[in-house]
Amino acid sequence: MIYTRGNKRDYDGWAAMGNDGWSYDDVLPYFKKSERVTIPELLTSPYHGKEGPLNVEYPRFETPLLGAFLEAGKELGYKWNDYNNPFTHIGFSKIQATVKDGKRVGASTAFLKPIRKRKNFHISQKSQVTRILIDPETKTAFGVEYFKKGRKRIVLARKEVIISAGAFNSPQLLMLSGIGHKSHLESLGIPVLQDLPVGDNLQEHLAMAGLAFLVNSTSATVARRIMSKLPYHIAQYLKSGNGPFTTLGCEGLGYVRTKYANLTGEDYPDIEYIFVPIGLNSD
Repeated sequence: MIYTRGNKRDYDGWAAMGNDGWSYDDVLPYFKKSERVTIPELLTSPYHGKEGPLNVEYPRFETPLLGAFLEAGKELGYKWNDYNNPFTHIGFSKIQATVKDGKRVGASTAFLKPIRKRKNFHISQKSQVTRILIDPETKTAFGVEYFKKGRKRIVLARKEVIISAGAFNSPQLLMLSGIGHKSHLESLGIPVLQDLPVGDNLQEHLAMAGLAFLVNSTSATVARRIMSKLPYHIAQYLKSGNGPFTTLGCEGLGYVRTKYANLTGEDYPDIEYIFVPIGLNSD
């Protein structure tokens, strides 16, 4: 639910590698088209959308510790920052979240439900795509092969096939369809359409839990506040969409650039702080 775009340099780097249409200037209109920001200080920003289906706002609940986190950033010399701007991520801020009326706004809520009754919109549940159908002469995708209820089926595309199966299954589908390392595909008996290093260079961002601190106030953390008046907070959430049950867990973000950064550009952070007013193992 944390609404965070990539760094401008990430998108421009993809475009520089030959991925036309993926520069920051290319993707920004689509970010704006999908977004409906309601955060007061961002309403005049030219980098945020105001009329899209995906609602973006500050969460309705925050602990007193969030203020301490933001003040700590100031003491270290970091200003408040809209981390979704194209200039720099470096700074501290409340989180921008895909929520509305205290509830999660996911892809289904924002994009699927409004169009679910369209005659040309179909969702095939309990289906496993096994191959992208590609014309070997033109190298153009024209459909997909999938299994449903034990039967192989085929659906054809008039315009294009969009692959959005995640970091693992997207490259797997490409390889099953004949796009990948030639030697690897041949070892599995898959006809090679294009010899490409698909699946290489997978990178994961590292995360470390901590630093953790004990606080004195019984109302400073989310769990303590909920448990102190549990029936009241349940009723508060159900009646008005307010209170600690609207929390995302995470309340603030901080982006910094350390002396160990190996990325070019002083505005390119290498560390992200995620402030969570909840004990990760106990509270």
